[in-house]
Amino acid sequence: MTGPNLFVLSDGVRGHLSQTRGIALAIGALHGQIDARELPVPTLSGKQRFSCLKVASRVLPKATQKEAENWLREAQGSGLLEQVRTVTAESETPPLFLSAGSGAAPYCLALSKALAGKSCVVMTPSALGTEPFDMAIVPRHDSARGDNVFVTLGAPNLINKEDLVKQAQTLLLSSPLSRQRAWGVLVGGDDRNYQVTPRWAEKFFPQLFDAARRADVDLYVTTSRRTSELAESAIKDQCEAEPRVRMLLLASADERNPVPGMLGFCDKMFCTEDSVSMISECVTAGVPLAVVPVEHRHGPGSVLQRFAEMLSCIGLYPTEKLWGAPRFRRMIDDFAAQGFLRVLYPEEICGQTLADESLRPAGGVDFNEAKKAAAWVLSRWLPSA
Repeated sequence: MTGPNLFVLSDGVRGHLSQTRGIALAIGALHGQIDARELPVPTLSGKQRFSCLKVASRVLPKATQKEAENWLREAQGSGLLEQVRTVTAESETPPLFLSAGSGAAPYCLALSKALAGKSCVVMTPSALGTEPFDMAIVPRHDSARGDNVFVTLGAPNLINKEDLVKQAQTLLLSSPLSRQRAWGVLVGGDDRNYQVTPRWAEKFFPQLFDAARRADVDLYVTTSRRTSELAESAIKDQCEAEPRVRMLLLASADERNPVPGMLGFCDKMFCTEDSVSMISECVTAGVPLAVVPVEHRHGPGSVLQRFAEMLSCIGLYPTEKLWGAPRFRRMIDDFAAQGFLRVLYPEEICGQTLADESLRPAGGVDFNEAKKAAAWVLSRWLPSA
């Protein structure tokens, strides 16, 4: 007989995997007898993706075992079902299925229905919401509610303080320090609310370089998969001419993830406001963090967002119903209110201000949402453990 089975269902998105892997590892550390596996969900596209994941999946909340099996068959998940069924054949404990992202969530729910297991979703799936799942781990800015919901501040992640030193040593072998101290810079990218543009890079990086000279520090810079080609080109042009930049890792050209290594030795981090995951990783590591503003998208939608935010400030619109940039700003403000980071405003982006040591919030704060979420999941999945 095997131990309790935990299946992490992967849609291949690195940000989603960081959250589910972080929670799964924390569950394993707390329990000690978990048999954990990571399984990819089928990759659907076009009409089939829309039909299965957005339309047909709506039968799953009230589906019987047979109906869940039928949905899995239609969504190319029969092989996944049989694989899990084989693994769990000798287990007396209901398996736990853990997923993040709307592409994996229906498989999480369907497998739990088909195999009398437990389902746990991270973030709010667009088509299904959180209510059908046994457990949901949701960031506060999603404003989800319910007895099955565990609310986090930011995103759970894989950051483990004990491992950061080793990863820092590995990173410094290829990109050694030339000075005693270093700062890290994490650049996000474009989404429906924010833009990281060449214009932004051409304004921010000269001021950062001025600050680095004032503070006498090295710089380690990385972009994300959302950073546009034009923005990366502008960042590259800026950084290649600055000798204090000891590392520039462009996500489009290098699949390595340098962030844990950077968090292991950098004295301070700068992170653009668009990335919930990178902000959460910095806070989990306990490294002083300054959040840098980027450009916001303009249009009718952004006007409505700002109007709703204004009404919320005077009590005429519920704060939990904000959307877009104001919703994400709530998360950052929550972090700032608890002393985890410092929010920079556009007028503060100058060399003198960036170099100011008062920008360094107190580091070393014990913050780990993956561990908290894991303890909550265990209490519901294996209450006698």
